[in-house]
Amino acid sequence: MSKYKYEKVNWYDEELDDYYGDENDGRVFGIYTYEGEDRMDVTWYKSEEERDFAYDLHSGIADRIEKIQ
Repeated sequence: MSKYKYEKVNWYDEELDDYYGDENDGRVFGIYTYEGEDRMDVTWYKSEEERDFAYDLHSGIADRIEKIQ
């Protein structure tokens, strides 16, 4: 199993607009990357479609790397 896990998130659901007081330049659809229980990275996208494509790409790559090892 891959040591990385990915989670789709939304700027507003995470209440980051309240915390930061802005709209993150329109980048409100994100992916959290975890290693174990630790959040290692976050990437934000302007559209849900763009985010979902990246999520599918990352998840697919992680699955293929896991099978190779």
